[in-house]
Amino acid sequence: MKRHEQARLLYAKGCQDEALVDEVLASEQISDEIVGFHCQSVF
Repeated sequence: MKRHEQARLLYAKGCQDEALVDEVLASEQISDEIVGFHCQSVF
């Protein structure tokens, strides 16, 4: 895969991640604590 193709793929994945975060943060069914837990588990 060429660099520009890889960059476009990573950008598209990042956009999907951003859309997910926007939805999760707007949801009243998902607590801040569970978001924090999953953020911490990444590291």
